[in-house]
Amino acid sequence: VAENLRLLLAADANVQVRTPVIPSINTVPSVAEELAKSLEALGVDAVQLVPYNAMWEAKLDGLSTDAVPLCLPQSDPERMAEPLITALAAQGIESIFGG
Repeated sequence: VAENLRLLLAADANVQVRTPVIPSINTVPSVAEELAKSLEALGVDAVQLVPYNAMWEAKLDGLSTDAVPLCLPQSDPERMAEPLITALAAQGIESIFGG
């Protein structure tokens, strides 16, 4: 994925990078900083942050899957994204929240 993104950006393609905001996963400061540094190294200048949607968890009972609910907090997703927004800004990457 990273190599394809790098090639698209090098070709001046109109690329919109989107990533989900997953509380306690990519909102941990060290993980957020690593993601931001990787995106900056690829030449990404803006990222659309998509709030985590837990509605899929309600469907698990009806599916044949070993997946388990993550039971992640859902209150104030933009506040939960702050570590990610801060890490991206430190690398000069604009955050666009919502999606």
